[in-house]
Amino acid sequence: MSNGQPTRRISQVSRRTSMSSGSGQGMGQMPGYGASPAAAHRWRKLSRTMSLALSMGRRFSYLGRPSVAGMHSDHMRMPKMEVKLENTYQLKPDEDKKYSPHAVRTVMQNILDSTLDGVRYDPTSSAIVAQNLTDVIKTRIKEFNYHRYKIIVTVYIGSQKGQSLQMSSRAIWDTENDNFSTATYTNESLFCVALAHGVYFE
Repeated sequence: MSNGQPTRRISQVSRRTSMSSGSGQGMGQMPGYGASPAAAHRWRKLSRTMSLALSMGRRFSYLGRPSVAGMHSDHMRMPKMEVKLENTYQLKPDEDKKYSPHAVRTVMQNILDSTLDGVRYDPTSSAIVAQNLTDVIKTRIKEFNYHRYKIIVTVYIGSQKGQSLQMSSRAIWDTENDNFSTATYTNESLFCVALAHGVYFE
């Protein structure tokens, strides 16, 4: 035999033994250099069996270990259940939840009187004042809790110079359940007209 072949055999056996040397009392001692070919063949066969078992064990442990991050992402991607509500078949509001023009008009007039008292007309800031009045009036009307009513509020502010002004509005609605309220305010510098509509949604 050449000198290279025993060297490869010994290094191969030693490498495989070092991988499983900590586990095996049943494996016995590694055959030495002068061992018979049959003993060396049995040792190589046993070493290959143990290496295959170790590699298969690691593979199954990786496959059997669930990914927590993957499970969390799958849970986050689950579609939300759509909630379907049954029809109430309610074609008109309850009497205690019906839009009240008088109550709304009183609230609107109080807001205009308290907000615009002493305010002078300014072309730049009047638009902001009108927008703020619209938001305040709508918020106060919603406090009445008119169930299933759509509230629309419009506020007009103009310069007071003794001119004549006429305003009108039109709407297609249910005359029994829908209604509106108006409030006005004037001083030496400006005039203001607030209009609120309450439209019932069937």
